[in-house]
Amino acid sequence: MLTFVSPVPEPARSTAPLFTERCPAGFPSPAADYMEEELDLNTYCIRHPASTFFVRAIGDSMKDMGLHSGDLMIVDKAEKPQQGDIVIAETDGEFTVKRLQLKPRVALLPMNPVSPPKQQIVCSRSFGERVTTYEAMRQAVCQYAERAVEKLRGERQFCRHITVFVKTSPFAGNEPYYGNQASEKLLIPTQDTRDIIAAAVRALDRIWVDGHRYAKAGCMLNDFTLTGVSQLNLFDEVQPRERSKLLMQVLDSINHSGLGKVWFAGRGIAPEWQMKREMLSPAYTTRWNDLPVAMLR
Repeated sequence: MLTFVSPVPEPARSTAPLFTERCPAGFPSPAADYMEEELDLNTYCIRHPASTFFVRAIGDSMKDMGLHSGDLMIVDKAEKPQQGDIVIAETDGEFTVKRLQLKPRVALLPMNPVSPPKQQIVCSRSFGERVTTYEAMRQAVCQYAERAVEKLRGERQFCRHITVFVKTSPFAGNEPYYGNQASEKLLIPTQDTRDIIAAAVRALDRIWVDGHRYAKAGCMLNDFTLTGVSQLNLFDEVQPRERSKLLMQVLDSINHSGLGKVWFAGRGIAPEWQMKREMLSPAYTTRWNDLPVAMLR
């Protein structure tokens, strides 16, 4: 996990202390008059100010490479990464530090093998516009459930417990506050998006209340296992979905090169409740629509 400290140009002043000590060495040196107490990182470490960021690491998954939690990194997006370089990668909508391995169909995994697996996965967002209808809320919950189970498959795990929560804004003084959550427990652990979405919608039906202007919703997965096998009772009528694993692999492979190329219809086509992103920085090197245009006169 990473925290962006400040972009460049106009970065926050970042310095490193220098150790200096006077020692007798014969004739006085003019260098003694120019001793500095600190090193300006902006001057010595930034080659391309327009594409450079300061980033602070959170977590010790790369401690074997000398990168520890709290370390300050200087990231230059203009530099072309090479095989084996330490890079910042975006996985499942989050930024993380990994060693670049240019191999097809290889997942980004932590360098530290003792890093524990995730105990829960949460996908939650605040709405760009207040949600007042059940249909809009159902679309949002379907999308959050879909993103959560994509992360679950990325962890190579199965889950059997799904929680959905909704709430209004606690800062709307002239509106009554409402917040609630509901959970669904599955008989068989799954990583199939269809099962997770169906359970999330059932949970939403139990907590939805008309007449509120909802500000946020989310989906949480927990109770993970490494397999989709479970001990059933004699009269349980649960049939695993045929070719579920193959279908999910196809969906993930299609969406691998671009988020959201194929999705389930329950999340809608052009929802108005999505988070506002008018101030999102352009992705000049990864998105065609953001390529800069040069005008010749």
